[in-house]
Amino acid sequence: MLTIKEKFLTVFPSYLVALLPLFLITGPFLSDLSVVLVSLIFLINIIIRKELYLLKNKFFIIFFIFFLYLVFNSFVKFYDINNLRSSISYIRFGLYTMGVIYFLDKKPDLLKWLFWVFVFCFVILIFDGFFQYFLKTNYFNVIIEQGRITSLFGSEHVLGSYLSRLFPIFLGLTFFLYKDKKNYIFLISFVFILIEVLIFLSGERVAFFFNTLAAVFVILMLMMC
Repeated sequence: MLTIKEKFLTVFPSYLVALLPLFLITGPFLSDLSVVLVSLIFLINIIIRKELYLLKNKFFIIFFIFFLYLVFNSFVKFYDINNLRSSISYIRFGLYTMGVIYFLDKKPDLLKWLFWVFVFCFVILIFDGFFQYFLKTNYFNVIIEQGRITSLFGSEHVLGSYLSRLFPIFLGLTFFLYKDKKNYIFLISFVFILIEVLIFLSGERVAFFFNTLAAVFVILMLMMC
């Protein structure tokens, strides 16, 4: 039985990591908040458990040098309080990455949680996207502007960007977790086709290019295996 302290330090941030794809759909507030919370709880963990040595790995050292460069550049060369604030807050991405690695080690089931959150998000967006394309509106009565599909993103035309940038991660998770289950692979292949069509219909050319490029890389890697 986990204590409240253990749930807060391990289980809660793990849920935040797994729910990030869903938070990204809702907007920047919840996604940014989850990144900050995971970063802070990661720092609390390594301080309480005296694991500060984890920050001495090559990735974080290189990231921290780059972070110092951004802060120095903002402060000396392009001094602006907003730019400086943005540069300083950039540290959260490095800490978040370290936090994800840390909580993956503590909660191995985190990858499966993340996989099913991806499944939920993609199914909802695909269904709602095609629903919007054919009926010119979605469940929330968001009208398509100039033939563009936005689905749950409302007035923001980022549906294609969301799908094209997160689907390769989802694809990697699928092969990592279920590489021996052919039914999953066939199902994901079908999902990829739907996503490719939906990105094309959304009118986001860059997103369509990135998604197609990711598919080519996946096919090449499968042929090499």
